[in-house]
Amino acid sequence: MSRELLIVCTFTRGTPYAEEARRLTASAARFGYAVRAIDIPDQGNWWQNAGAKMGRVLGEFRRHEGPLLFLDADCRVLRPLDEMLRLLDDADMAMTLRADHCFTAMVNSGVVLMRKSPGVLAVLEHWATAGIRFARCHRFADQGALLEGIVLNQHRVRCRALAEKYHSMVPLGGDAPAVDCVIAHLKASRVARTSSMPPGIERAETRSPVEHVALRPMIAEPRPIPIEGVDGQQRDFVEYAGRWGAAASWWLEVPAGDSPIAGDKCLTEANRKALDGWRVKALATLCQRLPVGTRVMVSDFDVVYLQDPHEFAQRLDEADLVVAWDRASGGHPATATMALCVGPSISQFLLPRVAAESERLSPQGSAVASFAAALGCVLDSTGDEFAWTAVPRELVANLATAGPRTVSLCVRAPLRAFHHVNAPHYGGANSAAMGGHGFHAELDNQAT
Repeated sequence: MSRELLIVCTFTRGTPYAEEARRLTASAARFGYAVRAIDIPDQGNWWQNAGAKMGRVLGEFRRHEGPLLFLDADCRVLRPLDEMLRLLDDADMAMTLRADHCFTAMVNSGVVLMRKSPGVLAVLEHWATAGIRFARCHRFADQGALLEGIVLNQHRVRCRALAEKYHSMVPLGGDAPAVDCVIAHLKASRVARTSSMPPGIERAETRSPVEHVALRPMIAEPRPIPIEGVDGQQRDFVEYAGRWGAAASWWLEVPAGDSPIAGDKCLTEANRKALDGWRVKALATLCQRLPVGTRVMVSDFDVVYLQDPHEFAQRLDEADLVVAWDRASGGHPATATMALCVGPSISQFLLPRVAAESERLSPQGSAVASFAAALGCVLDSTGDEFAWTAVPRELVANLATAGPRTVSLCVRAPLRAFHHVNAPHYGGANSAAMGGHGFHAELDNQAT
């Protein structure tokens, strides 16, 4: 199979990546692999260049019949790839998976192994289109576009998580990878880009007067390049709302000392339940802060909008509350995103009844009582005195249940596409078995 392999990378002429691509080509040639290095015209900045890369790779994938390995130009091939290629015996794609990161960093697009199939082609087409379209408003537009493509096509593509030896992160001047490393990634982006965000975040023109509010726990100060926990997910929320022209988003936080969530970087399951128990108070606070008649999309902080959320909010023309709920199939309403119109019908009718129903469902007053269960009971027993409407449950989904119609994606639950194989989780510190200085000198020698 290795003779059929095509390695593809992209670079922009006049940037350090041109030399990186040359060194990658030399490292792969030592083991008999050809590299197709594609010159991408400069799109204006690092973020837009990254977003445009898959649009150029897509043509190579369509023409090539064997397996294709996409590598960032700052990668190096250190060992034969035969063992890595065997990952495609029971998968269509393989890449680094970081389940504890925010949506746009959950998979890493620096090393992606793939075989030809209709599902993979659909993923790449979405990656190419969304990567270009949203590169002006995302700090990791290309990685987010790749994961979006997988989520929307997870019923037809099987993915595998790469072990660290197949994608070992090695910052320039940092420690070397472990001695069994197959592909090293030098992460030149840490030098090439000057900040964690594109220089001019662009938002589409706002098309409807809807406030977008996220419920989130209090956390410590965000990191410089947020990719983990609450700070990374809240940055995703803002960027994904902005790309659809949503109004400026703001946060409704759990007050310090009011919940065990306060101060957590990453939410445990117990803290998620505590946040769920706090929803009635959060919505009551929202109704106090906003004028009567304000239309609001209320989402959890770990939500991204895959489709235009205004289509969801437009249902407020006919109701005071819009929830995603397939009542005929049972279950509870989806509460990760709801739309409501601020007024007495919410603050004086709905919320007191939901609070009372939560108390009934949990006699001890436990914070883990399900807001969704209580809301469903109240709505089922409501007559003409309260106007609400349900939209299909698939419009608000988590990673495992999302599909082409999903508007609001809650970044919870395992990604179904990665369940077809039992692959090791990416993670762990690199071994320092090889000195960093000697490692980089070795790469220099390979490329000469």
